[in-house]
Amino acid sequence: MLTPALLFFFIGAIFTPFSGVIADTFDRRNIMIFSDALRSINSIVELVVAVLLVQTSFIGIPIHISDPMKDILIIVFYVLVSVLAMLDVLFQPSREGTIPSLVPKEELLYANALDSLTFSALTFIGAALGGILISIAGVVNYIYIHM
Repeated sequence: MLTPALLFFFIGAIFTPFSGVIADTFDRRNIMIFSDALRSINSIVELVVAVLLVQTSFIGIPIHISDPMKDILIIVFYVLVSVLAMLDVLFQPSREGTIPSLVPKEELLYANALDSLTFSALTFIGAALGGILISIAGVVNYIYIHM
């Protein structure tokens, strides 16, 4: 679980400098719609790949995957994580750039602080709940719940 998280972080760090320029150049609304749609498709494909990697059966139907195929699926999973990181990095500055158009200028400082606090708190809570769910339900069921 740590390797995909590190990959997500490093890909994000590489593409972050470009995402702000893209968000300022193109229509933010279209960027958010485009990146959210692609993130949704990406997540569904990630779910299928993850299930194929960890499941031995699905609804009573046995799944037999050879070792070379598992190696290919692992590479596909890492590519999907990389694409998700790029799309997330593209989405965030566009979302944050819309805040000034949503709140009055005198409340902008509070709105940005609340946005940052919410993001940090949910990241912390999500990681804690993920660990608890994995310990209770197991990795396979966590993948189903998470996706």
